[in-house]
Amino acid sequence: LPKNKISEWTEWNNYLQEIRKNQLSSNLKILESKKLPMKPERLVYELFDFIPEDAQIVLDGGDIVVFSYKFINHKARSPRSTFFPISMGHLGVGIPYSVAVKIAKPDKLVVCLTGDGSFLFNVQELETAVRLNLPIIVVIANNSAWGMIKSNQKKGFKKRYCDVDFPPINYSEIAKGFGCYGEKIENPEDIKPAIQRAIDSKKPAVIDVDIAFETPTPMRFLAQYKKNKGLFG
Repeated sequence: LPKNKISEWTEWNNYLQEIRKNQLSSNLKILESKKLPMKPERLVYELFDFIPEDAQIVLDGGDIVVFSYKFINHKARSPRSTFFPISMGHLGVGIPYSVAVKIAKPDKLVVCLTGDGSFLFNVQELETAVRLNLPIIVVIANNSAWGMIKSNQKKGFKKRYCDVDFPPINYSEIAKGFGCYGEKIENPEDIKPAIQRAIDSKKPAVIDVDIAFETPTPMRFLAQYKKNKGLFG
């Protein structure tokens, strides 16, 4: 960095740090909430706060990925340590990406955060992880719904929901059937201990976490825009 730009950079960096500090303060009420099912942000925060900065994060799904953006940089993270299909919107990449990342970086902790719907796209690849002895950790944000589609129907069609809700499913039991370590979580205080137990198991693991169905703020703005433009019909 040129010497004449150092003061300019310092000022900019301080400005960004102040924004980050204010953002964390505004999220404090959400993070301290004891309401169950827990808010999606609480799951994201507890997960990202616990894993080390060099952990490899794989994101898969719809709304839960949007919620993740709020806390992905909660702590300093290593470069090139987050994997997701960006704007392509491909569901089901979580487990395959995690398998690939663990093969490429066997000494790193690989954690996949996925929605329940996206998890079901390629759940069979848990067998690959077990067969290859790849101790990836899959954390499921389970709101029993196709959340992003349900959010659109909530705003655009006055809660006339169609084919967006799932029955209660314990995905950790499915994981155990593949030979994985599995846990079902309802309370936010149990998330970090469960992840540690998954690490200690030295097996592929699935942590199924019940969360509330909520719409991320960016998606609410998008839904309102579509409604104003008459894009809902």
